[in-house]
Amino acid sequence: MSPMGSESQSQADQPVPAPSPEPPAPGYQPTTGRKVFMFLLCLVALIAVWVFYRFASK
Repeated sequence: MSPMGSESQSQADQPVPAPSPEPPAPGYQPTTGRKVFMFLLCLVALIAVWVFYRFASK
């Protein structure tokens, strides 16, 4: 038996990942807490990039 045949068979035996449970509704609006969290996350990332740029340019 060729090595190529055994590889394709082992790949076919692997389970297919399940799709996401439910897509968001058409009028989905995130909660205020999630909006604040994402804003703060973006702000921290922006500050981190700015600090890295300042130290890298010196």
